Amino acid sequence: MFSPTPVSEAHFFEPRLHLSFETTLSLDGLGLARQVINGGAAQLAAPMRLVAVKDGQEIEIHTGDPKLQRRVEAEADFRGATEAAGLRLTARTRVEFDGFVNIHLDVAPAGNDAAKVDKLYLEIALPAEQATHFCTTAGGVMTMMCQSMRHRTQWWQKHTHQFVGWVMAHDVLPEQVPLYPQLAEAGHLWADEVRFLPYWKPSPFRTKQADCLVSAHMADGRALLWVVNKSRKDADVRVAVDWKAIAMDPKPTVASNPETGAAVSLTADGFTVPVLQRDFVPLLLVPRPENSP
Repeated sequence: MFSPTPVSEAHFFEPRLHLSFETTLSLDGLGLARQVINGGAAQLAAPMRLVAVKDGQEIEIHTGDPKLQRRVEAEADFRGATEAAGLRLTARTRVEFDGFVNIHLDVAPAGNDAAKVDKLYLEIALPAEQATHFCTTAGGVMTMMCQSMRHRTQWWQKHTHQFVGWVMAHDVLPEQVPLYPQLAEAGHLWADEVRFLPYWKPSPFRTKQADCLVSAHMADGRALLWVVNKSRKDADVRVAVDWKAIAMDPKPTVASNPETGAAVSLTADGFTVPVLQRDFVPLLLVPRPENSP
């Protein structure tokens, strides 16, 4: 169990983790969820499956329980490994107190020779009554469920806000969240032509800040940026902007936070915005209206 509230009384046992937000996770050695219980409701219809397809045959990859490697008050690290379909898979999993699960999965040939598989895929079976939002993106299939609003705790507003920034940075639109229409209107995300600039590809918007990232949507001559801070420390995030690449000039451009209306100062090479830990700030760039001071 992982009970971070109060943090000084956190406990970890294998392989189930009980989080303070009425959430219980049961993980296997690769960090995949066998069971997720949130607010008393099961979030999975069946355990997650990692499947290799080799010579047209599906081979489900099984592993044992995770092995606890490290634990502190706010997080725990686990390891696990297995072999299947000629592959050796090794996982390093970190579970954090607020429910984030980060998995680093290394896949290599099990022997000295190269391993050949047709594909390797993850299957997530969702209960029909819980699968409220399903989207596809150019990067693959992403399944998003904003349970913080359905099963509200004292952290629901913070969690919902985190959800908006994280999914928008991946071009997934959280249309069921009250904040979304305000942001969509600011960025003209309803326009016929909207261009998404992801943080994981070369972009005119970049940050070198550790554990921070920036994606953007561009439409109708304006840009709506998603500045995300993944770290556990508040940060003043410096974002470099290639003004020429986006056909804008910083002098006649107005920058603001479309959520709060606060103005943001621009420089010849970008801007800096404060972002709370594990959160995001939206940043809107629009041409300055004519005849305005």
